[in-house]
Amino acid sequence: MIWTKIKKDIFIKKLQNDGYTISDGIKYGVDILVYTGNIDEYHAKYAILFFDEQCIKDIVSVQRICSSVGKILVLVDESFNFYEVERFNAQENKN
Repeated sequence: MIWTKIKKDIFIKKLQNDGYTISDGIKYGVDILVYTGNIDEYHAKYAILFFDEQCIKDIVSVQRICSSVGKILVLVDESFNFYEVERFNAQENKN
C-alpha cells in the first residue's frame, strides 16, 4: 500500500489528539518525529517511518541513524499498527 497524504494526515492528527507534538523527520531519513513533550524543551523520542515496501537495507540504515541520535524507530503500516525496530546484531549460531 502507498501512504497517501490524507492517510498520513489522519495518522498525524491522531497522534496530536493523543497529546504528542509532531515535526518533519527528513533530517533523519524518516517521515515524522514524535515528541512526548514540548518541542522546545525535549528531543523527539520516536522516529516514524510509514512502512510501504522499503528494502530491509534501507530500514537497517535508518535504524542505525535513529539509534545513534537516541530515537526509537517505529514502522507504521496502513492499518496504523506500530512496529518498534531494534538494532539488529548478527551473531553466529553455535548450536
